Amino acid sequence: MNFRTFFEKLNDAENKSSVENAYSHIIDYVFDVILDKNVFSLIDTSTWNKGADGRIVPKNIISTPDFVITDRNYKFNDNTSNAYGCIEVKYADKDVKQSLRLCDDGDSKGYLHHYQNVLYTNGWIWIYYDRKTTPKWTINFRKNQTNKEFGRLLYELCSIEWKNLKEND
Repeated sequence: MNFRTFFEKLNDAENKSSVENAYSHIIDYVFDVILDKNVFSLIDTSTWNKGADGRIVPKNIISTPDFVITDRNYKFNDNTSNAYGCIEVKYADKDVKQSLRLCDDGDSKGYLHHYQNVLYTNGWIWIYYDRKTTPKWTINFRKNQTNKEFGRLLYELCSIEWKNLKEND
């Protein structure tokens, strides 16, 4: 996906669809370009129930993320795959910035408990968390819609060390 197509699709999602799922297609396409398909799979978990596959979307998770990055050879419910990260897609900019599902809430475990790499995005704003509640990086295309910033997004996404697993409690 090139710079121009990326922004055309973002504008279409915002102006013609006005639903979160319209952005999900763009996110999926970006990850199809940047993710090493020989090593990883991007799984759409947006309609899964909690615990549908305990290794990927555990029962005690605060909410089911929209996408999970897992092993290339992932098979549903095989209990051998790892979840390396998740992506939460939101429609509104304010919901991307709030990132309410990062931390534990009572018995429910936040995304950072189960996934060491967490992205909140709507395509316009990208916020990446690396094991901490403070973002490691943020890219805001509302403020900077340049080819250079688009290149920075692709660079940052390609630089994520998905397999750098943390120890879970």
